[in-house]
Amino acid sequence: MQKNTLRWALAAALVVSTAVDAARTRPAGAADADEKWESWEQHQALAASSDWNGVEWRDIGPNDQGGRIVDIAMVPGQPYTFYVAFASGGLWKTTNAGVSFEPLFQDQATIIMGDIAVDPSNPETVWVGTGENNSSRSSYGGLGVFRSTDGGETWESRGLDETDRTGRILIDPRDSNTVYVASLGKLYTQGGDRGVFRTRDGGDTWEQIIEGEGWIGAIDLAFKPGDPDTLYASMWERSRNAWNFVEGGEGTALWKSTDGGDSWAKLGGGLPSGEHVGRIGIGVTPAAPDTIYALIDNQEPLPEDEWDLGDRPINAKRLRTMSKEDFLNQEDDEIERFIRSSDMPVTIDAKKLKAMIESDELALEDLLEELNDANANLFNTDIRGLEVYRSDDGGQSWARTHDEPIDSVVFTYGYYFGEIRVSPSDPDRIYALGVPIVASSDGGKTWENINAPHVHVDHHALWIDPEFPDRLLLGNDGGLDISYDAGETWQRLDDMPVGQFYTVNVDMAQPYNVYGGLQDNGTIKC
Repeated sequence: MQKNTLRWALAAALVVSTAVDAARTRPAGAADADEKWESWEQHQALAASSDWNGVEWRDIGPNDQGGRIVDIAMVPGQPYTFYVAFASGGLWKTTNAGVSFEPLFQDQATIIMGDIAVDPSNPETVWVGTGENNSSRSSYGGLGVFRSTDGGETWESRGLDETDRTGRILIDPRDSNTVYVASLGKLYTQGGDRGVFRTRDGGDTWEQIIEGEGWIGAIDLAFKPGDPDTLYASMWERSRNAWNFVEGGEGTALWKSTDGGDSWAKLGGGLPSGEHVGRIGIGVTPAAPDTIYALIDNQEPLPEDEWDLGDRPINAKRLRTMSKEDFLNQEDDEIERFIRSSDMPVTIDAKKLKAMIESDELALEDLLEELNDANANLFNTDIRGLEVYRSDDGGQSWARTHDEPIDSVVFTYGYYFGEIRVSPSDPDRIYALGVPIVASSDGGKTWENINAPHVHVDHHALWIDPEFPDRLLLGNDGGLDISYDAGETWQRLDDMPVGQFYTVNVDMAQPYNVYGGLQDNGTIKC
C-alpha cells in the first residue's frame, strides 16, 4: 500500500461533498430589491396566464418534521393566540394555543422570515421583517418589512426593501407609528441598507440612526423595560463566501441610546472586543430594568493548555500533540473506537492502522490532516465559544457570569444562534439558545441542559409568558415545543406542514413514492 492510499480513501467522500457544497452555495448574484419585485410581478402574471391555473394543490406534508423557526410572538391579552415565523416557511398563527395553525404569508412576494413584532397598544397590528437573521448557507434574504392591521389577514409592504435580512423589530409601546428595525444586510456581498432604522410615521419614511458599513449590520435590539427612550443595539461584523465564513470582527459591538435613537454611545467596560468577537444577543427583564445580559459568540482560539481533550485516550484533539510512540502504545480497542468514530474506510482496522504508522507508511500528521475536514472542525476546534456577560448598571460595566466555559452549546458556529432570554419575574433565571437550550437559575454562574431527548436541537427562538414565566415556547430546527414547568418537560406542537427541503424526487412505483432531504431532519418518504 502506498503512503497516500489511506489519505485518498479518507478524502474521497470529502472532495465530492465539498464540490457539491461549493456549487450549491455559490451566490447567484446580488439581486437588488427592484429586480426581486419585478420577478414577483412576472411570477404572478405567469401564474394567472398558465394553463394549469385552475389546478388546486394538495398538501402532502410532512406534518411532523418541522423546519427552522426564527421567531415567536404572542398577542397581548390573548394567551392562546401567537405567531410563529419559519426561516423559509412563512408566517403561521394559532388562536387555540397550538392545536392548529393557519398560514398567513404564503401569497406574499417572499416567505423568508426574520422577525415578528405585535403592536402592544393595538394587537391587531403585526409587523414582519423578512430575510432570515441567521447566516448559514441555507439562510436567504427578503424584501424589507411588512405590516398587517387585521391580525395577519392582509399585508402591505412598508419599505426597507434593500435591508435584505431583519435582525429585530421593536414597536414603541407609546406610539404605534414609531418602529425600530435592526438590519443585518446581505450575507455574501457588501452593500444594501445595514444598521438600525427608525420610522415615526408607520413606515412611510425611514431614517438610518446607526449606519452599518462594509460587512457590519445590526442583529439585535431591545428597549430598557419601562423606558422605550432607552435602547440597546447589537452590531455584528461578519462575511461569508462559498468557501469561507468570517463570523466576527472589529465592528461587532453593543450600543446604547437614551434619547429614542437620536444619539448612541458604544458600550465597553468589560465586554470583549476585537476580530474574534461574533454575534451578540441581548437579554433584558422588567424584574430589573438596569440589568442586561449579553450572549457573545467569542471565536478567540484557546491556548493549548485550555483545550478540552475529552474523556477518551485517543481522538482528533489528542492526536495533535501525540507522538508516534504514544499512538503505538494505545490499546487496540481504543484505536478501533477512534477509527469508527472518525468514519474511516471499513477496510482499515486497528492492527492495519498501527502497522502503517509503525512502518512510516502513514505519518500521524497525514492522518490528522485528513481528519480535520470542515465538518469535524465545527466541533473539534477549541475556542472560547459561548460567553455570557451581565451588567447591572445599564451597560456601563460588565462581568462574565461564569468562571467555567459553557461547553457544547454553540461550538464554532455561534453565528447560527445568538439568543438569550431572561425571566420577566426573576433576573437570575436566564436561558441561552444553541445546539441544546441551557438554563441558569443563579445569574449565569452555573448552567444546565434542558434539551429533553425528544426535543429537536438547534434553537433560535424562545418566548417567556410574562404572566406565567414557567410557560415557554421554543422554536428550533425541528419546529415548535412548549413547556409549562420552565423547561423540565416539553410537549411538541407539530401541526404545521412545514419542512426545509434541499431536494425532492419521485420514483416509478405504483403508486409512486415521494422522497425528500431536509435541513437537519433527515430523509423522508411518503
